[in-house]
Amino acid sequence: MPPLDQNYYFPLCCSETPDRPNLRIVGGEVADIKSVPYQVSVELNSAHHCGGSVLSAAWVLTAAHCVYGAQLRALQVRAGTDKLQLGGSVHAARAAVPHPKYVSGLWDWDVAVLQVATPLSFSAAVKAVRLPAAGREPQTNSPVVASGWGLTAAAVGAPAAPALPTQLRKVTVRVIGRSACTGIYTKALLTDRMLCAAAPGKDTCTYDSGGPLVDSAGTQVGVVSWGKGCADPSYPGVYVHVGNADVRAFIKSHTGV
Repeated sequence: MPPLDQNYYFPLCCSETPDRPNLRIVGGEVADIKSVPYQVSVELNSAHHCGGSVLSAAWVLTAAHCVYGAQLRALQVRAGTDKLQLGGSVHAARAAVPHPKYVSGLWDWDVAVLQVATPLSFSAAVKAVRLPAAGREPQTNSPVVASGWGLTAAAVGAPAAPALPTQLRKVTVRVIGRSACTGIYTKALLTDRMLCAAAPGKDTCTYDSGGPLVDSAGTQVGVVSWGKGCADPSYPGVYVHVGNADVRAFIKSHTGV
């Protein structure tokens, strides 16, 4: 797989500055945490860094590029709140495990699990997400919901860092068939560990990385990973394919889920 170049970017988090006109969950709406109770914020040095999803009282699913190279003591998970860096419960990270085949600067195998040092307490605002069976492919054109605290104002080249939204947001997009998405991104970029989703004027973007993509049955089919631009009508968002047999095996081997 080729390395990243100036035209492709992770919808990332922190020190990288993507050259994008829109840095946000695009075309979304405000979300109550009880509508997406599996959503968590992965914080780095007490600041929102990436999204994640609850797998169990002990484990959270996120993207490998969200935790790769980060100091474990700087990572924590905030659950049970739709307010940015406020409320809910905060849990230090006990372990951060990116997929062993993940390579920084590339797209593939962009999945990781985080173990929390203190257990999550389940409630109406904190619930584990359902995962698909290994080998399950999401239905083409089916609606799926992404959520996160992605940026809500363009700020590329601005002298000051843009403000993140204070309220969680969500957006509904639709699964793009593999053959159609491969035709856009080519087989060299789109692997079996990836799936695509898009809708006109809607997308995930910077600071949404690691967050969940969930179908109408409440099953997490994707993890926010990368894309070309944000809500570019020519390029759908790309997600980790959670139902891929290798991805499911990795998750289950570490978390038991």
